Amino acid sequence: MADVTTASPAKLGTGRRERVRAEGASGTYRTFPVRLPAMLTALAGGFIMLGSLGAAVRATAIVETNDDPHQVGAWLGYRQGMGWVLFVLGVALVAASLAWIGRRRTLKIAALALATVTTALIATRLIAFDDRARTWAAVARRTPRYVGFHAGFGWGAWLLLAGAILAGFGLLVGVLREIDLRKGIEG
Repeated sequence: MADVTTASPAKLGTGRRERVRAEGASGTYRTFPVRLPAMLTALAGGFIMLGSLGAAVRATAIVETNDDPHQVGAWLGYRQGMGWVLFVLGVALVAASLAWIGRRRTLKIAALALATVTTALIATRLIAFDDRARTWAAVARRTPRYVGFHAGFGWGAWLLLAGAILAGFGLLVGVLREIDLRKGIEG
């Protein structure tokens, strides 16, 4: 059990502060809950499934001063093979998230590898979106009557990014939990 003590304001000079001391060598530390890495990984897979098909970069340009912006390019996730590959990896990540609850080490290593590969592919996908927007901007600047240009990511790209971050947290929590369990710390 942890002991909470309160220092007096006169000793601290900044009001009330609490300190928590852990008990003895056996300690009160517990590892992460068994469902946390599974929940994080499943949520990441869901975000990746949605984001992979909804990811897009759209570009608009203004050619003449009194002209309205018009779309000059769109790169959509559901129209490309990589979007569908990421969708399948998101589905597989949701299924593999159950491996964190089980006891089999090979399934956990497979889930770890799948999340790592998926996160790396998401990073390359977002970099490809940025490169495409940069290319469109360079072409727009070379037009003789260039006035303005804008390229922006769609909501799917942000979901992909959130999915990659959640997959990373799922990996981190799962690996730390396994290390704690190997050391004999209970969950």
